[in-house]
Amino acid sequence: MVGLLGNACAIAEKYLHIPDQLQYEGAQWQHAAKIVYSITESSPGREYVPGWTGPAAEAYTRVAIMQTEACKEWHGLTRVVVDLFGKAHEVNVAMLEAIYQGVLYVVERRGCLPEPSETFAATWKLGDAVQRTVKEITSLGATLEET
Repeated sequence: MVGLLGNACAIAEKYLHIPDQLQYEGAQWQHAAKIVYSITESSPGREYVPGWTGPAAEAYTRVAIMQTEACKEWHGLTRVVVDLFGKAHEVNVAMLEAIYQGVLYVVERRGCLPEPSETFAATWKLGDAVQRTVKEITSLGATLEET
């Protein structure tokens, strides 16, 4: 039993840094999304040049309007990435928590096998998080397709 618990702990230990890494990288994407948002918000102000007329002005305006639309799409994509990092963090924390609770439960029981109904207690958080995450990822996928 000790070897099995040691193996489970060794496996979990390799992944302990991942939630912090996801949180750090998610914060970087959040910062990038704020920058992209400011660019997107300022884009319409560059679509028209007061006092400029003629074919060149019309061509510039068409391209500038397309650029504004591209900025909106870019911002939408960065928001999806931010949301995905958040969900990935949540899932990783839930998985590590499930492993921790499972090991803790076995240690507390001193090697006794739990009843099937008791094993649910250690994994319900993970199951719940996975269900919510799948729904959220499906929703984010739909959002990504719309942008």
